[in-house]
Amino acid sequence: NDSSGNNNTGTIVGNPVWTGGPDGSTALSLDGAGDYISFTNQNLTRDFTASLWMRPSGSGGYVFGNTDPSCCSTSANNSNWISVNGNTAQSKFQNTYNGIMSLNTSLTANTWQQFTFVRSSSTHFAYLNGALVGTQAEYANTINTFPINAIGLGSNFSSLSALVDNVRIYNYALTSSAVQALYTGDQSTLPPPPPPPPAPAPTLTFT
Repeated sequence: NDSSGNNNTGTIVGNPVWTGGPDGSTALSLDGAGDYISFTNQNLTRDFTASLWMRPSGSGGYVFGNTDPSCCSTSANNSNWISVNGNTAQSKFQNTYNGIMSLNTSLTANTWQQFTFVRSSSTHFAYLNGALVGTQAEYANTINTFPINAIGLGSNFSSLSALVDNVRIYNYALTSSAVQALYTGDQSTLPPPPPPPPAPAPTLTFT
């Protein structure tokens, strides 16, 4: 369920199993064989933050991706995604010349950890358990959009093998102190989520 109030509740696909989370809560176990969570497409542009707790198995798969190959194929010049390759989290962004930049973060297999990616202006930041572990400047002409509609699956249908919990996506860049607050659970220092879009104005039709 979406706890932000913006009604972006996901749909479970496949046969993931509910299991224990990092703080005594419940988490989803994705088996790497087609399990994922789908939701309404979020076409993030420029600054954003993507964060989750995960317990990777040591294999790989998409963490945040898009299930539409025409949306996010390399040939379409908009192949931006976040994935796990072995014990490395990779935040990949492509530019209009098919150059792909990758900000890599080392993970520990079979251990709960919080991974957070922040795109702020033209710089990418990777955090692990609230601590900054990597930065990288964007290539020239990097694709602005980051269209995602799935957790655990991407456009080439490489699904994630991991336990996941407490997934958060913001359409703005969190500060380092806010990322630390996500890790410690101090919600009082986090900025409020943006308000939902206003309802369309009623219209009158005369015949």
